Amino acid sequence: MIIVSDAGATRKDRIFPLHLTPFETYMLWDDRPEYPSTVVSEWQFTGRVVRDRFERAMDFALERHPLLRATVRVAKLNRECWVLGEAPRPKIQWGRYDEPVDWPAGESIDLRRTPGLLAWMRADDERATLTFLFHHASCDGIGLSRFVGDLLWSYAEQSGDAVEPTPPLPPDALRKRLRATYRVEEFLDSRGRPLDRFRNSVGQVIRETTPVNPPRGENREPVPYPGILMAELNAQEYRELKAAALARGQMANDVLLERLFVTLFDWNDAFGQPGDGSLTVLVPLDLRETDSRDISAANLVTYAFIHRKRDQIRDRRRLIDGLRDEMAVAKQERHRSPFMGSIVSLNDPNEGTRAVLGGKFCVATAILSNAGDPTRRFLTELPRDRGLVRCGDLRLEGIQSVPPLRPFSRVTVFVGTYRRNLRVCLRCDPRWFTLDDTQAFLDRYMRSIRESTHVGIT
Repeated sequence: MIIVSDAGATRKDRIFPLHLTPFETYMLWDDRPEYPSTVVSEWQFTGRVVRDRFERAMDFALERHPLLRATVRVAKLNRECWVLGEAPRPKIQWGRYDEPVDWPAGESIDLRRTPGLLAWMRADDERATLTFLFHHASCDGIGLSRFVGDLLWSYAEQSGDAVEPTPPLPPDALRKRLRATYRVEEFLDSRGRPLDRFRNSVGQVIRETTPVNPPRGENREPVPYPGILMAELNAQEYRELKAAALARGQMANDVLLERLFVTLFDWNDAFGQPGDGSLTVLVPLDLRETDSRDISAANLVTYAFIHRKRDQIRDRRRLIDGLRDEMAVAKQERHRSPFMGSIVSLNDPNEGTRAVLGGKFCVATAILSNAGDPTRRFLTELPRDRGLVRCGDLRLEGIQSVPPLRPFSRVTVFVGTYRRNLRVCLRCDPRWFTLDDTQAFLDRYMRSIRESTHVGIT
């Protein structure tokens, strides 16, 4: 394997070391071997991939997105920082299409030893799957989509496709990460004390929450990595879903959240967890604004914790109206989220906050990430062939991904669109769920989504 070192960083990389943002610090601190803060993302192609061309494209994209080749160590002001030049940069590991992806360290990435990106290509003459494992401190799903877009742009350009130039991503723009994710005046007064609304941020975020009940206790059957299952609504079904949602005063995203609450409620009723305990869905929210669009791949999200009790879930009109209104406020107030107010204290030795957010009990029943169309996050438009992104002889057929599993958050869901279809990717904690169990949960969720198109409010 060829190793390219970042030793002797170029002038444009001299912005490093870079202090971690509060959210990056949280992601690094919340990382643990049994529940790493990493994300699996699979990009599926048809056509024959040219290896040396693709590797050059990978290097091109890594140059434009330096956090994906950075590691973490104590540096400026004796604080943990992103640094370059202390580890080999990520390289693609190649294999036959039918060769399983090897996970020598499981799903863990130690950012203090290696950059937060691993990549595998499995290919034959007619198809290819590109698999990424990336650390959530290094970037979020939108950041990875931008990275992949630049990679595919370079591959297309090398293949002779007519493509527009890529927009600049000034390395200095990475300094704006802190301002983009954490505006200090929104949380602290002039003396550095928390504003009144954030004095009990942890209490606003963390409530008594019921986890998803496993069907049969601890799972002892091996589940192959990454264990992601997928289902789709075709373009016609998706149009019907949006039309029915609009008639009820919802957006499609509201339906997906509502139906997830219903599915979680029904599942726990079926498998021995009835009761009046609250269910909580964690929803990531993008923090990018117009002035942060030139920031290369990074993590620019916060979290909304949406809580519902049993009686609220059983009353559909109340559930629909409440979720719609709460999500509208969460999006509007995303730069002042209680969650961000909570994790800011992680930069200080606050053991109370660490204990609450440290995975010792359930803080979210499930995680739901809705990224829209990942290809619309590309920084440059690529050619299309019957709706499929094309670069050289490759056609992008589909994308699968899920957010990280967390302790007691045993279900994680990614929803995305591509070619006007709606794709739902789901993973359940393999310590508690077999692959058949995961399929059963996905089937229930998809059935509930489809029923919502045709069933009125009662």
